[in-house]
Parts: sequence; structure tokens; C-alpha cells
Amino acid sequence: MKKKMDKELDGELQRRALMVTQAIEELLPLAHPRPLYQASRHLVDAGGKRLRPAMLLLAGEAAGGEDAMLAPAAVSIELIHNFTLIHDDIMDNADV
Repeated sequence: MKKKMDKELDGELQRRALMVTQAIEELLPLAHPRPLYQASRHLVDAGGKRLRPAMLLLAGEAAGGEDAMLAPAAVSIELIHNFTLIHDDIMDNADV
């Protein structure tokens, strides 16, 4: 039973992660100057689990929200998370 639930949850999280990735493509298209936009999207484009925006989508859906209306908030959560990772690297003088 647990394995089945884990598999179902994993599938739901993956579906929402894909949805967030697609929303990022739509909301943050690569534009000009292209090098600037590529640099700003480097960490976002690296992928990841996108757990935070997936949780936002799940909570929003539980409250009766629709994915299309929730997508900008989910993208915002992902961008804020990525910013905190970059900020941490800067503060730690990490090699980038």
C-alpha cells in the first residue's frame, strides 16, 4: 500500500514540476539581450524537483484553485527559491 501511495505521490509531484517548467518557459521567455536572459535563467533551467511550487499547486488545488491561475504563483515560488540559492553562494564566496 505504501509503495503504491509513494508512486502516486511521486507521479503527482512530477506532473506539477513539468507544469511549472512549462509555465517558466511561457512567463520568462528568452528575449534580447539574449546573454542576459540566458544568465538569469541558468539555475532555473537546471531543473530540480520543483517541490516548493508543486506544494503550492497542491495546496491551491485543495482550496479549489485552477492550475492556470496558480501557475504564476508557483513560478514565483521557484524563482524566489533559486534566488536564495544564488544569494547563499554569493554570501559564501562560492565558486560559480
